[in-house]
Amino acid sequence: MGNELYRKVVDMMNLKFNIEGKLEELNGESIYRYSPVFMCMYDGKKAIIKKTKENEEKAMELFKWEEELRNKGVECVSPIKAINGEFITCVAEEERWVLYPYIEGKRFDGSIKHIRNAGRLLGKIHKAGENKRFFKSGFKFETFDDEFIEEVNDDIKIIKERYKDIISSEVLEEFEKWIKAAIASNYNNVGDRDFPMVDCSWDYKGNNLVYSEEGIPTLIDPDNGGVVPRIIDLALALILFNNEMETAPSRMFSKEEWTVFKDGYYEYTQLNKVEKDAWNDLLKFVFIDEGLWAIVDLETDESERQKEFIKNLIEFNVGDFEL
Repeated sequence: MGNELYRKVVDMMNLKFNIEGKLEELNGESIYRYSPVFMCMYDGKKAIIKKTKENEEKAMELFKWEEELRNKGVECVSPIKAINGEFITCVAEEERWVLYPYIEGKRFDGSIKHIRNAGRLLGKIHKAGENKRFFKSGFKFETFDDEFIEEVNDDIKIIKERYKDIISSEVLEEFEKWIKAAIASNYNNVGDRDFPMVDCSWDYKGNNLVYSEEGIPTLIDPDNGGVVPRIIDLALALILFNNEMETAPSRMFSKEEWTVFKDGYYEYTQLNKVEKDAWNDLLKFVFIDEGLWAIVDLETDESERQKEFIKNLIEFNVGDFEL
């Protein structure tokens, strides 16, 4: 199925670019485990075909934002355009596909240099989005209703059963206790506070960065982008930066690593008092909204490294990560 889909997208892209043979397929297998991403050649250079936002209008918002980042000197991939300067996509298997240049470089290696520069890039992205908005939609605080609570309780039951033989009952009980306490507190009404919003990738992690020889990262997968409270985007980066990244440590940032990442971020973006006061509550919210999902979503055939990372998430302590 992967090869057939790949050939179909390549054929459709060639028609869109209106230059026969300009786009050539290579190995038909996806180069990414979690989503179809295909390597190809465009005009004699390596390129990537991947899924993007399904809605065409939202896809164009994304592409214009990526181009704006590049124009401002922020290291971010941007789609290959047609000769007439238009952004090109095609729809196959009910998904929208886009052509990006292939970014040569190294993957995140867990070094202090890579961590600091990742923090700097996130700070630059947030800084670039302070005064100009490309996305019309994005993050919304959901109502923590009975259905939400029931889903969380079901997730906790799955986690306690799955890890009962490798994580002590005391740790699992404490995990359940703090999650239920956070939900019962309604996160101290963080949804009612006025947080600065920015255009961002909403998925900032090591797996979505490629580093130059000098250790400078480029964001290569911004396709989840939207307008989001920058403090939530920062919290999400803290919690899941090492997720799905085989060359990263099989754990969250250490306190030292978080300080380095944060200091890099602060070189470009400073948080305000409202954000800082809400940090602990937002960390709990983002963990339950995103981290809990990552734990439950773990597949049995995942690498041992990924399983260790997920196990480490269960031991998450909000107090370890100060602003």
